[in-house]
Amino acid sequence: MLATLVLLVLLFIRRAWAARVLQLALLLAAAEWMLTAIQVVQVRMARGDDYLRAAIILLAVAAVNLLAAFLFRSSRLATRYRLISATADREEQGVRTSAPAASADYLPPAATR
Repeated sequence: MLATLVLLVLLFIRRAWAARVLQLALLLAAAEWMLTAIQVVQVRMARGDDYLRAAIILLAVAAVNLLAAFLFRSSRLATRYRLISATADREEQGVRTSAPAASADYLPPAATR
């Protein structure tokens, strides 16, 4: 319960370390759901019960956790949690962040007036 509250608070901390802790927690949760799915399937198979529905549900929950962990690679969340610099974000969008290489026919904008 306390760990869940701590992770909830981390959602509001806009730092790279907070995002990495959240990603790690989501990946560990996905692994736990997969292990739980294996155990539930084994128990249900041993009893002769239907196991397919339980396996699908638990693996879907694990997949949602994995998806949530990888969402931190999106540019929006990466910018929010400062996982990439503003310069890298602008370059990713195709905005030039520095002057082009000097050439004989290039004049800086101030020199053309």
